[in-house]
Amino acid sequence: MVRAVIGDETYVEGFIDSVLQSGITLQVGLAVGRVGIGSGRDAVFALIPTPQNEGQEVAHLEGESAKELDKRKGTKGKSPAQSLQIDMDWVAEHARQVSKMLVGGIRVVGCFILASESVFKSSAALLWQTSKMVALALDASFNKLSLDDLLLMHFSFSPRRVSCKNCSFELGYGSSSFRPCEWRAAKTLSGLHSISCLYRFECRAPVYAKEPTKKRLLDTLLSAVDAETTRLEAALVLSDGSLVVEDKALIGDTDHEVEMFLPFDCPPTDIRNGEVSGLAIVSGSIQAHAYGFSRDPWSRAASDLKADIVKSLRSRLEILHDEIDNFSKDVNPITNGEHTVHPLQRVEGTSEFRCKLPRRLLFPWLEGVFLCDYLQEGESLQDVDGRLKDLLHVNNPLDQGRILQHENDVEVLMRRSFWEASVGNANIHEDKRKQAGSISNAVSGAMMLKAIGVLSFCVLLVSIIASYFITVRKKSAS
Repeated sequence: MVRAVIGDETYVEGFIDSVLQSGITLQVGLAVGRVGIGSGRDAVFALIPTPQNEGQEVAHLEGESAKELDKRKGTKGKSPAQSLQIDMDWVAEHARQVSKMLVGGIRVVGCFILASESVFKSSAALLWQTSKMVALALDASFNKLSLDDLLLMHFSFSPRRVSCKNCSFELGYGSSSFRPCEWRAAKTLSGLHSISCLYRFECRAPVYAKEPTKKRLLDTLLSAVDAETTRLEAALVLSDGSLVVEDKALIGDTDHEVEMFLPFDCPPTDIRNGEVSGLAIVSGSIQAHAYGFSRDPWSRAASDLKADIVKSLRSRLEILHDEIDNFSKDVNPITNGEHTVHPLQRVEGTSEFRCKLPRRLLFPWLEGVFLCDYLQEGESLQDVDGRLKDLLHVNNPLDQGRILQHENDVEVLMRRSFWEASVGNANIHEDKRKQAGSISNAVSGAMMLKAIGVLSFCVLLVSIIASYFITVRKKSAS
């Protein structure tokens, strides 16, 4: 069966028109959209060109062009010997960074190239290898994608033509590496449904006293997130006050606010033999967001929303992981005779460590569809604005009034006392605990009064029934 792909006629076709009008004849980038809408069709919402890498173009041609050959004597009419060069690592890194900014239901669906027919045909193997590196980068970024569902789109000029192919990576490059797809242009964003929820969580993982591989705190936290992922998969979704039926379709209003009901039992996190010296905790709330098309099953919408929660948690830890790597490169490893390490790598020698994870911001992108970015401590909205221009090719300034910020601080806490951290959390969120205690006392009092009332009613009911039967027996005896 031929795979059908719909390209948005406004944002895909319009982008290619603007690029050709600017005189650009070679460009490489990413395609962003949604996989498997309706009867197995895919949608491409937008094309995002890969930015320059330290001032160098991501793709360029080497060799003499046709005009240069014509100028040389004895070479007129010969085909140009130009070869395409692509910075594949940079394209893959661009895909990884863009993927963090996409919410549930929207993903990097493939790569695109704007080039002549001759360049495309002579560079098929290079483009296949680039697509494979993008697929591996996305899979390594916790997307868990199938490596065989990425698209490769070619936009040619003179004549103007669009070809779309599905990449296969099961074997090495060969005649079966590309499968043709059916391409057509239409509006794709108008029928999207928005599904959102505020998800509160607390992930915990033990810190071991003697870790032979000197395991970092972030790796410990990732094991806690894995446990939260398992717990989240079993969650039930409530929409408009009723339980969502999985085979029910997305219909009616396009905006859906839902709630997650989680199981009480929590799977163990990286439990093994060893002395536990502390506890690492990630807690806070996440504003989760996902998109689906009308008539899509609710089961997919719920799955995309849960995937957005997990990806948001992991993306924040990945950002801190990159921060540690950059810290190690920029800072002198030895200061005053001691090794300098990032604070998140210090799992020994401290009684308590707190760290706020990057805060998620949701901002409008195309026709009200929201994407996200993460604001680290010390950053401003200008930093976010710069990343939007570099990574998403968004030239309009960020409108602060349209940014959604519903999250509480997502915090990492490490306590050296396992008992203090796991039983009672003596000094953690003390105000919240007092407030919860007062509410608990009030609820307990109300429950006691209610129980006394129910008991009194039962006694009264029994006495009435007993009186009735005594009266009946006396009448029958007489």
